[in-house]
Amino acid sequence: MCGIAGVIGFDKKTIEQDILLSMMQDGKHQGQEGYVYTNEYIGLGYVGCAHSQSPVLKKTVTDASGRYTIILNGSVYNAIELRNELQAIGYTFASQTNDIEVVLNGYIAWGEMVLDRINGMFVMAIYDKEKEKVFVVTEEGTEQDFFYSDFDTLFTFLKN
Repeated sequence: MCGIAGVIGFDKKTIEQDILLSMMQDGKHQGQEGYVYTNEYIGLGYVGCAHSQSPVLKKTVTDASGRYTIILNGSVYNAIELRNELQAIGYTFASQTNDIEVVLNGYIAWGEMVLDRINGMFVMAIYDKEKEKVFVVTEEGTEQDFFYSDFDTLFTFLKN
């Protein structure tokens, strides 16, 4: 099982990694590697798929400025075209094979309108540290469930 999870504390109390890790535990025992990002009151995590024959690419990336962090589960079918478009307007990439850099740079360039350009199957969360905003989205028509809970002081989400 693979997927993403997140915890956002509205009361701005520090999120303990244990909360996020327990949310991810069910997927992790079946999956490959897991990645966790925490920053004060935000926690984002990814668990790789157990059925995949290829190694899990890093699915949690922070941009060079440290402002944006993304977790992504899925595939972007037009990543090469988007990469070329972004490179033409000055964006650079550390990897030639990782869709996540394309999506993150696309979000930085086009904001939420990046969704109009992506063709694929995915779920992702992007944290904007400067605006203290988390953008969570799954592609339209997904057959998998997206769970979330909105409490007074905590918002959690999980997709696996």
